[in-house]
Amino acid sequence: MALSARPSIRSARSSVISSELNDPIPRETESVQLEDLDEREKFTRLNAVSFLRKGPQMPSTHKLVGRGPLSKLVLEFMPDAAENLPLVPLRGWSWLRQTARELVKSRWFETLAGLIILLNLITIGAEAQLSLDREANADPLYFLGIMEQLFLIIYSLEVILRVMAGGWSVFCDLWFLMDLALVSIGILALVVFPGMYTIGFDIPLEGFETFLVVRGLRLLRLFRAMRTFRYFKIMWRLVYALLSCGQTILSTTLLIVVFLFICACVAIEIIAKDETLLANETTAKIIEDNFFGLFKAAMTFLQFVTLDSIAAIYFPLIMSKPELFAFFAPILMFISIGLMNLVTAALVENAMEQTANQADEDKKELQQQLKRAIPALIEVFHDLDKDQNGMLTYEELQDVPMEDFVPGRLMESIHV
Repeated sequence: MALSARPSIRSARSSVISSELNDPIPRETESVQLEDLDEREKFTRLNAVSFLRKGPQMPSTHKLVGRGPLSKLVLEFMPDAAENLPLVPLRGWSWLRQTARELVKSRWFETLAGLIILLNLITIGAEAQLSLDREANADPLYFLGIMEQLFLIIYSLEVILRVMAGGWSVFCDLWFLMDLALVSIGILALVVFPGMYTIGFDIPLEGFETFLVVRGLRLLRLFRAMRTFRYFKIMWRLVYALLSCGQTILSTTLLIVVFLFICACVAIEIIAKDETLLANETTAKIIEDNFFGLFKAAMTFLQFVTLDSIAAIYFPLIMSKPELFAFFAPILMFISIGLMNLVTAALVENAMEQTANQADEDKKELQQQLKRAIPALIEVFHDLDKDQNGMLTYEELQDVPMEDFVPGRLMESIHV
């Protein structure tokens, strides 16, 4: 394959990459007067990826050659790079924000956060177990307390970094809000209230330490960090699908509450006040235990939702008064069977939608990886172009060890 790039100067040599060998179908070239293009298009077409290293050049006219998907990828990469790359070196607060943004977006940062969360959860479990042993030595609990404060400092620094990187927009992220809430609870329980108690305020610390149980919610962050690993993506998708169906679950819960309230009111009228059922010792006991009151009746019909040992409730009542079958049968059909299956169908539909969205995200991630590979590809092009004429010839490629430039998996697939 020969790659051709012939700008008038070295800094623009990488602006055009085209495939010429083994290409039986000639592709179109176009001559463009740069005066007819806007400034952004000039910057994109003439400088390509080389502006990342050489700096922009703006000749007044140039013949642009575009061939093959590689040059399309370069031209697609350039507008984003032109917008994101500062032409003036960053200083001060701008440099700090840019550094924090790159740090937070890096893959190892999320992985390291997941490992810290895992270690924190281990210490939480050990602290919970040791707290039950009244004869245990106090030294391990003291050490675990110091570890918890250290974890709190790390989590606080992470929150500060995310605020520096994203600004006010991070407060629209539910994950960040959860982290902020957990850090705030930890600061109150481990720093603020113990400090107030030390200086003389009468504050029951035991009650506030109970709130530290919610630290286990960081396990969800651990699952989120695991999504970057190939073998844990399915686990993250399951957790994410469960979290994303919260609206469906909430709507279903409200619908069930309405049904339970209506059924409880009807049951009080036709069951709890029925003289025939109250005269029978067996059914009277059932009414007293399950239907004598709105709350009792609602809890009884909650058993119908899960089909939890309900035969002992409705069977004696129907035997004593057969017309009650017309009351219990619709409850079994619509609440126990129909509503629960409808919820399952809604959850499956939501999971399928999330799977489709995940596929789109994976595609975008692959595109980003390809874009990040463009500068390295240009670097390889310049290294192989021994005579610096902007074109790779067959002779220049003969002595190149392909395994140094082509991934091993690709070499195996093409049997090279």
